[in-house]
Amino acid sequence: MSVLKSNRGQSKMQFLETARELTEFTKTQCVKLPKRYTFFGVQRTWECADNIFANIKRGNSIYPTNPHEAQMRRDYFLIALADLHVLAAYIDDIKRRFPIKDTVIGQWVEMVTTEQKLLKSILEKDKERYSKLWSEQNNI
Repeated sequence: MSVLKSNRGQSKMQFLETARELTEFTKTQCVKLPKRYTFFGVQRTWECADNIFANIKRGNSIYPTNPHEAQMRRDYFLIALADLHVLAAYIDDIKRRFPIKDTVIGQWVEMVTTEQKLLKSILEKDKERYSKLWSEQNNI
């Protein structure tokens, strides 16, 4: 049975899809930039987007059964969150150097912001979900 679009909630895996879309969008924008700037920021921006997606996939692939695994999962998500902040700085740098439409920059920044919110939400849910594992570690 179908659910009306207005009644749909957010998917639990939306953070993965948004990260994938962000990576694709970033690569599309990087390819449009002049080739002579490849080693002056474009390559770093591309790699940063790849790292975000890779770390989110790594973190999501861990199903914690002990405190160490829970910490590894959290670390991957925190690294991805830090890379999102770096990507935002790279986007700002690209905006200042190249004549890119404000609508494109706005869409790009919106994707970064959305992914940051989704990751923070995952981190909060994980804190609640794995609090039992953390308390077991403190009792040892």
